[in-house]
Amino acid sequence: MTCSAKLALPDAPRLLIVRPDRVGDVIISTSCITPIRQFFPRSALYFYAAERMRPLLDDHPGLDGFLSNPSQIGPLKLDAVIHLHPDSACYRGARDANVPVRIGYQQRFLTRYLTHSLPDHRSEGIKHEAAYNFDLLQLVGLPLPEHFTPNVQLPESARDSLRAKMPWPLESTPFAVLNSSAHSPIARWPAEYFQRVADWLDKELNLKPVFVGADATDSLIGAGAHHLNLAGQTNLAELGWLLKHARVSITRDTGPSHLAAAVGCPVVIIFGRTAPLYGPTRWRPLTENAIIVTKPIHREHWESRDRHWQRSFAAITVEEVMAAVRQILASTDGLRERPQDQVSQ
Repeated sequence: MTCSAKLALPDAPRLLIVRPDRVGDVIISTSCITPIRQFFPRSALYFYAAERMRPLLDDHPGLDGFLSNPSQIGPLKLDAVIHLHPDSACYRGARDANVPVRIGYQQRFLTRYLTHSLPDHRSEGIKHEAAYNFDLLQLVGLPLPEHFTPNVQLPESARDSLRAKMPWPLESTPFAVLNSSAHSPIARWPAEYFQRVADWLDKELNLKPVFVGADATDSLIGAGAHHLNLAGQTNLAELGWLLKHARVSITRDTGPSHLAAAVGCPVVIIFGRTAPLYGPTRWRPLTENAIIVTKPIHREHWESRDRHWQRSFAAITVEEVMAAVRQILASTDGLRERPQDQVSQ
């Protein structure tokens, strides 16, 4: 059913937010937790995401539970589920659990699993992904917030385990976090550029470079012998603590940029892809302490998408990123702490 009218729910509804895709997408979607709690103060609120998100969402003070398997939906006896991203297993799981209100985006062969749906216009990239989420949430009455604030949990146990992995004191050592990896092996800033920035941070700014990434075997991680390489060695909560104590983070537009925003780390984001589907209007981190470095490059009519992406990233110079780092360090001096209601600890 296609619907744009507000749906009637119980005064104390049992709700499930579903966002089963990538890390950054999920972190952006946590910006709906507080608005839902404020609008439905007596609700039971659950969040579904991939299992890798558990360190940031399990035992979250704003949630009544975290799910990572469709089979867990049925026992919750939900009143409504809001699918913030199409996923066949989740669509079917909510239908099989007989959730009476199932809201999501229309998609071929999957819309039949929903009770209420909207066309998916997100690829137009004319507003932020967080705002697109509220196109769906408005069906249950939620107004569009004036501001979007990511809301993740950093358990103390993750800070303790991170300390054990650090060769120097976490709290008292000036350092910067560099993320040279990304989901796509093509859409990346060149590894040698990251290496030059790391050397500059170390020699000119006296900031110890720390490389991070999801995969320890990623050949594009360019950490030198005198740089700390934690790629593949932290879960998301540990990475969150690392970013929270960092002076700055330099990353491509990927998951760690959104985690940096969520924990208050100033971040320089390298946007090599500027088409609306991938660009900063839709995917910029939800923070004021961010500088986006981008340089739109015309795609030749004969040029493959991958080649265009490679040229677009390579066109962003090391000097431009260094200038952005200097600028954000100057503008955020003394602004390292986040309000307690933004990051749960």
